[in-house]
Amino acid sequence: MREILNAVYGLLILPEADDPLDSVLAEEFQTSKEGYEQAAKDDTAKNASQSMESIEKKYIGDQDVHIPQHLICPLSKQMFIDPVKTKYGNVYERKAIEEWIKTNQSDPLSKKELKTCDLKEDKNMKKSAQEFRLAQMEKIYKLLEKFRLQEFYKRFLDFGIKEEQDFIDSVNDETLKDLGLSQAEMARYQSMITYLQRIGSTHTPEMQPMKSLDAFHVFYRYPKCAERQEITGLDPSQNTVDDVMLRICHENNVGRHTSVCLYTADGMALTDDPFFNTWSLKDRHIVGGSELYAIFTPKENLKELPKRDMTNIKNEGPDVIRCHIMLQGDFEIKVDLEHDTLRELKWRLSLESGMPVSVLHCRNSSDLSRKLSTFEITEDLVLQFSLSSFDHVKPDLSLLFHNDVKPSVMQTQKGLSVFLSTLYAIKENHYGGNFKTVIAYIRKLSGCNALAQSLYQLVCLNARITRNQKIAVVEGLYFLFRELLPDLNDTSGPKTIEDSDVFEQANICWAYLIHQGENENADKENYATVSLRAYPTGCRMSEPVRIPGFSEVLERSYILEQIKDNLGLYFGKEKGSPNKIEVYDCLSGKMVTENVEDLAHILNDVRNDNTFKLTKTPKEAIVVLFDSSSSMTEECYDTATQMKRIEAVKQIFDSFSNRSMAYDLPHVICLVKFNTDVETILDFTENLETFKEQVHGIEASGYTRLYDALLHGISELEKVKQRFPACRCRILCLTDGNDYRSHNNPISVTNQLMDKKIVVDAVLLGKADNTVLHGISYVTGGYCFKPETAKAALKLLEMETVLSMEMRAERTEVPVSSVKTKTDLTRIFVKHGYDVEPKKKLPPQITHKVNRTESVLAEEFQTNKQGFEQAAKAETVKTAGQSVESIEKMFVDPVKSKYGIVYERKAIEEWLKTNQIDPVMRKSLSSSDLKQDANIKRAVQQFRRAQVEETE
Repeated sequence: MREILNAVYGLLILPEADDPLDSVLAEEFQTSKEGYEQAAKDDTAKNASQSMESIEKKYIGDQDVHIPQHLICPLSKQMFIDPVKTKYGNVYERKAIEEWIKTNQSDPLSKKELKTCDLKEDKNMKKSAQEFRLAQMEKIYKLLEKFRLQEFYKRFLDFGIKEEQDFIDSVNDETLKDLGLSQAEMARYQSMITYLQRIGSTHTPEMQPMKSLDAFHVFYRYPKCAERQEITGLDPSQNTVDDVMLRICHENNVGRHTSVCLYTADGMALTDDPFFNTWSLKDRHIVGGSELYAIFTPKENLKELPKRDMTNIKNEGPDVIRCHIMLQGDFEIKVDLEHDTLRELKWRLSLESGMPVSVLHCRNSSDLSRKLSTFEITEDLVLQFSLSSFDHVKPDLSLLFHNDVKPSVMQTQKGLSVFLSTLYAIKENHYGGNFKTVIAYIRKLSGCNALAQSLYQLVCLNARITRNQKIAVVEGLYFLFRELLPDLNDTSGPKTIEDSDVFEQANICWAYLIHQGENENADKENYATVSLRAYPTGCRMSEPVRIPGFSEVLERSYILEQIKDNLGLYFGKEKGSPNKIEVYDCLSGKMVTENVEDLAHILNDVRNDNTFKLTKTPKEAIVVLFDSSSSMTEECYDTATQMKRIEAVKQIFDSFSNRSMAYDLPHVICLVKFNTDVETILDFTENLETFKEQVHGIEASGYTRLYDALLHGISELEKVKQRFPACRCRILCLTDGNDYRSHNNPISVTNQLMDKKIVVDAVLLGKADNTVLHGISYVTGGYCFKPETAKAALKLLEMETVLSMEMRAERTEVPVSSVKTKTDLTRIFVKHGYDVEPKKKLPPQITHKVNRTESVLAEEFQTNKQGFEQAAKAETVKTAGQSVESIEKMFVDPVKSKYGIVYERKAIEEWLKTNQIDPVMRKSLSSSDLKQDANIKRAVQQFRRAQVEETE
């Protein structure tokens, strides 16, 4: 007995760190040591004759406490107290297996011979059982502590509370009075019961969990979590995101001052807005089997939804205003237009819709004191309201580095300063795509997608991150740095770092991560889409919608504003005409017939499989990059022209479109505008008239993020490549100068262009010499032009070799490994300069014999150079008076043999006089086997005509 008391005494006076149960018991024991010892003696005398099983049942209960199966003896069906292991590896309760062996000399499970001497104490299993018992007791204590009822912990245990369900099943108002709870404490107890029912960890006897609820489950992980955890018993139509957050906190026994942030599997913040956390799992599109990521953080870091008193608010007034709330629908609110302001309207809309007034934001105006009469209310006007706990004012990017997030593990003031300043330096000096390798290494070490996604937005994209994403950065980097640094348990190094000093070493940790990340492969790194701004307004999204075939996400209200024509109701297809459909015209009240093909062109050439519609397989896909930065407002060419650069580019694009449509080239073209932002104006299409309309509406503003635009062009061309692998891909860049403030590095962009065989052509307007873009064009096999006059620019975009790569001679391929620095790109300009026009190639049908003999002739020329020169002089004298056709080696009168080989008629007929075989196939051939090849003849004539036009 004395040994037991000493052991308990040692535990109590030396409590474990941060254990509230230990600290409370230790304080109580110190103040009444003699009383505890006397109580222990009395309890020993009272329980001396009882078995261990009966005592265990008193404090732990029977099988209703959900004991893990591996902690239950297969013989006694009770939780282990003194487990032993047989030589066959099976574990039993000592008393139960010894009784078994008295009558059976075998192992109950393996059925093999077994004796008492073969039993060995299983210390690991014993430790696990003891830890489970303590956890059960601690779980109850933590629950009571959350509602400030911890002083009744021992009384509840004496009453027989063994698990959380007992609070609901066994405790009533009379019990609470017997336990001595005051009225205020009984109210807190009722809040605790409501909490238990809300998080779904318990159930009332009248309403047992349904099988459908058991089937709905979500998984979650958190930092340093070995295995993913499961939450079951949720009703997706009733339980909210808040409920899931409470359940996670409850299951992990966190204190009442701690909460949790949730993130999606790809790392995007899920619980930023406290208002949307009150929505059901179904409304938030969280499906069964979803995996979430949880990060615990002090509750003070999270925003709470303010509560407002709506007692005196009434929906009354002589006038009516129609309001639309995102995702909720339309509401008619009664107001006094002459006297009421937007603030009164918001309060009444809140009353009518049930939405908190603090989350309603009028998209027509943000001035709450504005009189409603100034809105020019009409019967067609609908005031649009979005829902958000935050205002729509963009925070300053520098505020992200303020000390406004408290880490879970308290850090020194110096540590916080070092951490935030180092993070700011990382963002300023390492922004762009190259930092992806470091993030890939961080993801591999931490397993935290939320941290990786947040760093990607902050550093690589130089974009704002949400508050919950900032929490992911602070908490995630703490756990990562803690793993990298030596702690108190690490005695191998010369120095240990206290938990509170971890952030003081942030600069050292970052240096290590950046160094190690240089060798990491970032090719498989995927990040979630981060833009919450609607195209083309740039406003924050409220009700995002997609139009098939259009790459950008649009706002519902914007689409409704654009629908100025009549809407019709589709009834079905017209019999016998698959392209005709019957539509009811709502305005005329008549049934009309529409052509599906015509409608498809109106709707941006889309198909029902959400891909762009084509009349023929494209041979070339072109992404036109249109520079709309602020510098495009300056004059281009000479001062006499007096034309702004953006207007010149519009003229150039018009010329390019007109000529492309005239030639009916098998191309698809996509238009991308770039300034401070990069966005696709129109997706790939054959209909260039639509492009011309969009181009003329572009206005100049912002930075010149050229490299970001090139990377965006790569992603657009990848879509075409997936559908048409044989299609050639090209980017045509119309710009006036050098890149400014791109997030991406030109070398990494260039390497991607070269890897994916994407050609870059560039047309430069203005005075700046962009030698980097010139180098990018050259190494990708493209051309870089800088026309000096408007006439030269227009003529350039009319050349066939600019319109299409099919007639263009290929440039010598440059190895990807040769482009490592900017210097590798800029020095190309010194040697080659700007291009005048692409070199033209002869059609392969015309020059098929040249390729076969070229290497032979070259070798022969090198061995007999003087002989060839003399022969050339003699040939010049001989042919001086001959026609061009007789001198040219192109076809004049091509004929095709029965084997499909094409020859000049005169040449093959001369050959057949002495040889009765095909020169190439070496098979029998006569003059009657020759047929005129009209296609080759037409190709030669077109080529000659084009040559003449260009010389003119």
